[in-house]
Amino acid sequence: MLGIFILLTLGLGLFFSSEKVQTKVASQLTKRINKAYTTNISVGKAKISLQGEIDLQHILVLDHRQDSLLYVDKLSMRLDELEGVLKGNYQLTKLAINRPQVSLKTYASDSLSNWQKFFEKFKRNNRQKKMLAGIEKLVISNGLLYIE
Repeated sequence: MLGIFILLTLGLGLFFSSEKVQTKVASQLTKRINKAYTTNISVGKAKISLQGEIDLQHILVLDHRQDSLLYVDKLSMRLDELEGVLKGNYQLTKLAINRPQVSLKTYASDSLSNWQKFFEKFKRNNRQKKMLAGIEKLVISNGLLYIE
């Protein structure tokens, strides 16, 4: 009986250590977020390290006109803080963002910028909830900001 438990635990560990499985789980999470908030967010790859960090690669967020709002080549954070982020508690000890490309636009027919419209979607769905946010250490490298 103990042998079966050990084999099952090892099998699950190997299954979830696969980058392909981790990416699929990240994809399912972004689908839930997209459905709940009517956003368009995709993650190209997810990887969990033995040091307890999660790396998300090739993150693309589209705005309300399906144009690029944000692209991040790689985002790294502590895995044990991910649960809080998914619940709306953004208290992070370290967040590393590599090669972000941020597009800030106000389209001619809109009164709000694409970022304001994006955050409005979260605001509408979280009227009763208080949002907490804080990052002890933020590292951003090789970023670009486009303003139109």
